[in-house]
Amino acid sequence: MSKVPVEDRLDIQELVARYAFFCDTAQYDKIEGLFTEDGSFDESIIGMPAANGRAALRQLFMGEGGKAKFMIHLNCNHLLHSFSGNAASGTSHLHVEAMTDDGKVLRLFGYYDDTYAKLAGEWLLRSRKLVAIAPIVFQ
Repeated sequence: MSKVPVEDRLDIQELVARYAFFCDTAQYDKIEGLFTEDGSFDESIIGMPAANGRAALRQLFMGEGGKAKFMIHLNCNHLLHSFSGNAASGTSHLHVEAMTDDGKVLRLFGYYDDTYAKLAGEWLLRSRKLVAIAPIVFQ
């Protein structure tokens, strides 16, 4: 992999942090803007439908996201696996705790497998897939 300029690395890490912050503070209307127009999102391992494109992302987060009473993402170990100027891929480990309005609790240890695109000087998510590392607790 070629060296990643510090500014690009920090911008990508901030993108990942903004995603977590918007989820955890119920700012679901801002999440679609973190993705490219054709961006994809896949958390099917926890029963959420996959979404492709900003309209589908908005519908998913405004619908499914609104079912959370609280949510917290703890991200760490962010790695970039590839970088080519305007495209990159990477992973970031996470520990997620959430509770739905009906009292169900989710605990997950895993990572996001991401691809990123730099469009008009801004890094965006092109795809994001949740991968579990340990058994998922959903009770």
